[in-house]
Amino acid sequence: MHLRIVNTTTGKFHPIHIHGHVFTVLAKNGHPLTGSPVHVDAILAGPKETWDVAFKADNPGIWMLHCHVLGHAVAGMMMTINYEGISTPYSMGTDSGNVPE
Repeated sequence: MHLRIVNTTTGKFHPIHIHGHVFTVLAKNGHPLTGSPVHVDAILAGPKETWDVAFKADNPGIWMLHCHVLGHAVAGMMMTINYEGISTPYSMGTDSGNVPE
């Protein structure tokens, strides 16, 4: 699975973290990484930076991808990665009262 993470702000940093998987960093600001592969579970997207990352979708579940700055996550910088056929009996979203999830 390929993701492009774009920080369009001019002054905010966003530590983007993935649960249950590991990113392989492919490129930063359109420049492919060289040398040994870089495998991480978070990247720090600085102002005006673009990161291309990939992860192997091999851990079925419902996993969170979010900014580690809690105020940013509460404001909506979070999502779930949902595998087909996986469900939960728990409520998700702001109606659950668990913000951020």
